[in-house]
Amino acid sequence: MTVAAVPAHGRPGRAVLHPDQAEAVSRLARHLHRPGTRGLYVSATGTGKTLVSIRVADELGARLVLFVVPTLDLAAQTALAWRRDGHGEPMVIVSSMDTDGRPDLVAARVMSTADPYALSGRMSVVGRGEDHIPALTVICTYDSLNKIESRKPRTPSSRSRRSTWRSWTRPTGSRAEPTRSGPSPTTRHASALTAAST
Repeated sequence: MTVAAVPAHGRPGRAVLHPDQAEAVSRLARHLHRPGTRGLYVSATGTGKTLVSIRVADELGARLVLFVVPTLDLAAQTALAWRRDGHGEPMVIVSSMDTDGRPDLVAARVMSTADPYALSGRMSVVGRGEDHIPALTVICTYDSLNKIESRKPRTPSSRSRRSTWRSWTRPTGSRAEPTRSGPSPTTRHASALTAAST
């Protein structure tokens, strides 16, 4: 299989994207660079939707990223995927999950909280100042979105780039439906990408 080299933005050991993934990153980033736009990336399970989402966030220069998933298992899997792709920024999973009980997440320096005030404190220090952190990745389940919504900044800094990624798996048909990344045996799976630049 042929692979396409994509710039690593100074992060060694990053996975090389397949041509369809590289094309998706390019198209999505170009589209989402416009303020207030949304996109939908559809691909079969296991074809790298999370990796594409990570690279699009990189292309957009997002410093505060919210990645929404349906389950706690996918929250952990997503956090580890961000780390494998060379992201060392602070990362927090907002849910009932206690990352201290997961040695893989502890080793990857992934925090967890169910406290909206703790989350708000973390989000408030994302910036470029001396007493700020340069980036923050927040991963949550759909059930935890209300915690984030209740604590989001009311007037976001104009210097901060924010992106929201929603990922879900849902059946959309009963017969095989080909997707850009190849056929799926019985269902097609979707990842919805929403980016808001502020």
